[in-house]
Amino acid sequence: MASRIIGRLPACILTTLLALPATLHAQEMATGVVFEDTNGNGLHDTDEPGIPGVAVSNGLDVVLTDEEGRYELPVTDNTILFVTKPSGYDVPLSENNIPQFYYIHKPEGSPALYFRGVEPTGPLPESVDFPMIPADDPDQFKAIIFADPQPESYDELYHMQDKVLSELIGTEARFAVVLGDIMFDHLNMFPDYIQVIGTVGIPFYHVVGNHDLNRDAPDNETSTETYQRYFGPVDFSWQMGDVHFVSMNNIKWRGSEDGGYGGGYHTGLDENQLEWLRNDLAAAGTDKLVVICMHGPAYHHASGRRLPGLDEMMEMLVDHPGVLVLSGHTHTAMRGRLGPEEGWEGEGPWEELTAVTVSGSWWSGPRDHTGIPLGLQSDGVPPGYTIAEFDGTDFTLRYKGGMLPSSHQMSIHPPGQHQNGEEPGRTLLANVYYAFPDSEVEYRLNGGEWRPMEFNPQRDPLARALFDGPFNHGKPLVGSVTARHIWEARVPDELPRFRPNRWEVRATLPDGQVLTGARSHTP
Repeated sequence: MASRIIGRLPACILTTLLALPATLHAQEMATGVVFEDTNGNGLHDTDEPGIPGVAVSNGLDVVLTDEEGRYELPVTDNTILFVTKPSGYDVPLSENNIPQFYYIHKPEGSPALYFRGVEPTGPLPESVDFPMIPADDPDQFKAIIFADPQPESYDELYHMQDKVLSELIGTEARFAVVLGDIMFDHLNMFPDYIQVIGTVGIPFYHVVGNHDLNRDAPDNETSTETYQRYFGPVDFSWQMGDVHFVSMNNIKWRGSEDGGYGGGYHTGLDENQLEWLRNDLAAAGTDKLVVICMHGPAYHHASGRRLPGLDEMMEMLVDHPGVLVLSGHTHTAMRGRLGPEEGWEGEGPWEELTAVTVSGSWWSGPRDHTGIPLGLQSDGVPPGYTIAEFDGTDFTLRYKGGMLPSSHQMSIHPPGQHQNGEEPGRTLLANVYYAFPDSEVEYRLNGGEWRPMEFNPQRDPLARALFDGPFNHGKPLVGSVTARHIWEARVPDELPRFRPNRWEVRATLPDGQVLTGARSHTP
């Protein structure tokens, strides 16, 4: 298929249009300017300069603005035009800090669905302009990563506010990314959710999850109409510093056979998405770290399941200095790197984090002293979020539990406090939430020598106690699952008894991070 990247206009527009399918030649052409909004009124005033070299897209084609900041793109009656925020600029924000980087062109609006979609937008404007605000994009910055907030009720929406959002007010992070399942099917709560996250004070970018779809949509194309109403395009990109962020919808909906509420979904990327990604990456160049934000994992490290489209993505990204894939969906934490055995041939690393979820086990479990469900994930990880720190094209990821100190990076289960292993009375377990499987994990007892622990995936003892058996505290279908971040050790026979013992665990990750934990226990 011919490339659909259009160079700085108008020099290359004719060549690219000739390469388009004949069905697109009859469509309207959108034109506009990406400009420096010096007075902040959102309008392109005569004295405000255009910005050259900014990527603008219709969801398939990607063009770079010319020396005057102008672009031209074909549109249909179901197109979202959007701009890729370049480093050194910000885009305007809504009153609740939702980035305004897009224009929806749906003259007739969305089809009739249970949850409202986009209202009719009318004729295409003469000029679809995008304001930009000059900003200092540092090489070093932080971002907050949320997976699956997924409130099913207003009580759970306020649990999210109290458990996670309140502690982020005043954060130095530059923005947050929500990796899908923003809602738990009740899309009428989007406006209330937006007001709640607006209190944090930083921009929030959003990914589509399977619980954010219009479940009465007859097909995949119309399944994100309500999402679009509030957040814009489902595939888009933005930049900060030396990092190129990409959001992609890898949830594909199929309507019910009788056309009613229901149906199903699968994960994958279709040909149009891959074509857009190819064009987007070509416009961005190959000198930036690429961060792909999705709902479903690209590579499931427990099962080895590959996202349809992963091989094509790898081919596109091989020349970049590194790739980080952020996902949610599973309500378990998994972390790993891909290499030649998995098909990755790039010189830079390919890392994927299936992140801890804000809702944990869908807001399940007994309530804590604040009245909020513990929400422990099925793999024993307390609910929370991820802090991503970027330095040029390097990055560090850290777990942060909601209402927990930042030092809390693991749970330690001393001998006699669990039923795991052949000798529970002699087995120490450490659940190190964000550790790679090849991390070096050690323990010591009462300040003695450090001794090695062995990687041994298994069910977390506390998750088993909460979710398995007759006293299940979870929502339906919640149960403990094998955690891929548990280490164990058989402790010495001379274990002191009937007095407090101090257990310490030290985990050294391949990226150099050292995580520590300690627990006192009297056997």
